Amino acid sequence: MKRQVEQIDAHTHSDDDDNSDSDHDGNINGSSSNKKRKSLGRLISVFSKDLCFNICEYLDSQFVLSVARLISVDWWHASELLDYSLEFVEITASNDEGKEYLESIFESQVLKDRLKCLTFSRCCLGDGIEVFRELKESNTDISLFPNLTSLDLSSNHLSDENICEFCGLIDEKFMCNLIELNLEFNSSIENLYPIANNEILRKNMKTIKLNGIRDPCKAISRMESLTCLQMKHCNIEEGSFKQLLQNENMKNLSKLYISDVCDVSIMEELANCQHISNIVELITHSCYVDMSGNYFKHPKFSNLKILEFEGATVINIDQLHQLSKLETLAMPDSGLTDLEIQILCGGEFGKTLKRLDISYNEKLTDHSIDLITSSFTKLSSLLLYGVDNLSIESTKYITNRLNNLTELELAGRDQSMSYQYFNCSNMKNLKILKLFSHQMGDIGLGTLIKSPFLSNLEHLWLRHCNIANEFSILLASKESQLKKLRVLDLTENPDLVFSDTSLGKEWIQDEEEEEEEDMTIKYIIRRNIPSLERLHSN
Repeated sequence: MKRQVEQIDAHTHSDDDDNSDSDHDGNINGSSSNKKRKSLGRLISVFSKDLCFNICEYLDSQFVLSVARLISVDWWHASELLDYSLEFVEITASNDEGKEYLESIFESQVLKDRLKCLTFSRCCLGDGIEVFRELKESNTDISLFPNLTSLDLSSNHLSDENICEFCGLIDEKFMCNLIELNLEFNSSIENLYPIANNEILRKNMKTIKLNGIRDPCKAISRMESLTCLQMKHCNIEEGSFKQLLQNENMKNLSKLYISDVCDVSIMEELANCQHISNIVELITHSCYVDMSGNYFKHPKFSNLKILEFEGATVINIDQLHQLSKLETLAMPDSGLTDLEIQILCGGEFGKTLKRLDISYNEKLTDHSIDLITSSFTKLSSLLLYGVDNLSIESTKYITNRLNNLTELELAGRDQSMSYQYFNCSNMKNLKILKLFSHQMGDIGLGTLIKSPFLSNLEHLWLRHCNIANEFSILLASKESQLKKLRVLDLTENPDLVFSDTSLGKEWIQDEEEEEEEDMTIKYIIRRNIPSLERLHSN
């Protein structure tokens, strides 16, 4: 064992380490450089493994086997409690090679029995559905995918024929417990009746996502158990949408995502719908929202927790006051003014609101942020992207008052000194920070990097923040407190030029050491910056 340690020690030192001394016990003396620390780490790791094997030589083999058996049995029981998920992204599943690949994956009986979520996203699935047909034909005596509850087939260029073939496979022995189906952005699909005509899907389906499929209302109205329906960008006709809401099968619907229904007042139709009784989530995009009828007084909206009006024309915003359980409110690009924000801040949801998105409302000023931070003190997410009239006063309000924030998007003007306010204890929970047009330069950003209160940051966006190369060196230095940082966006910083040397050796992750070292920054997003899009760092 002693000789083995000496050999490993000699192997892990490079020619540059001639000045270091190592004794026969594997202890390394000399400089404490990063490279030597890594060598010592490897040495200790191998030494401990070698020691364990030598200890095992003195143990009875029956004892070792019995312990291994107990560990295996315990792991087997624990694994039975795990949910299995499988995701395929951007593979070509319709050609012979893709089919063979899928067949090899689904050979595992354990996977087929325990799989709960299956995703094919942007895989050109098409004829690849034959794989499922062949699986079913070759396993007629057993149930396949009995625990599968969620299937994602989004963006796969599926046709009506593909949908018909797939729905024909689903029965009491094949995906019999499927309750969530995602078909969004398969624009070639025009006929969804095969889904509605399949008895299992018609009776069991609870969530269906049809974003980007033209006017699916008539077929979907036959589904009997839907609780969540997504129909964004579907070119829905006025008549078919009204008929859908009036259908008795929609009685369990509690989550509705819809867009581009401009000729219908969404709130009026929902309020007048006799069968829908409990709306929990309502998300609209580019719709006409008239609340002048005081619709939120209706009991069906009393449990509303998520409300989003993106790009919507909103009338009588004061009616939102009655939503006492609201947790998420998003009104980006809705033409909001300071007066309307003042009205919102008088609502009953002041103590429950956790997420507020008012991005792209260009008329808002510091006065709105003053009101928001005083009224919604429980906010964990505040999104202000595209609100360019905000000054450093808004930054002061946010950092002084919102100590529960985990996500912040903030744009503005005259923000060169905003870094002073981020260096405070109220920001200690922040995980996502996205700053836009904060011209603070390397000095200000250096303060952010060293702040002990931002040590939990995982995502940092610094777009158009006047960053130069000194910032890169600071970020890679030992003084940086951003040890948990995973994503860094440096878009629109033309003075920042990346190179391996300018970032320093500490910045670059050696591929051979990747498994042994903790990863910090995984991705750098940059546009208008020369070179280096992906980065691994210590």
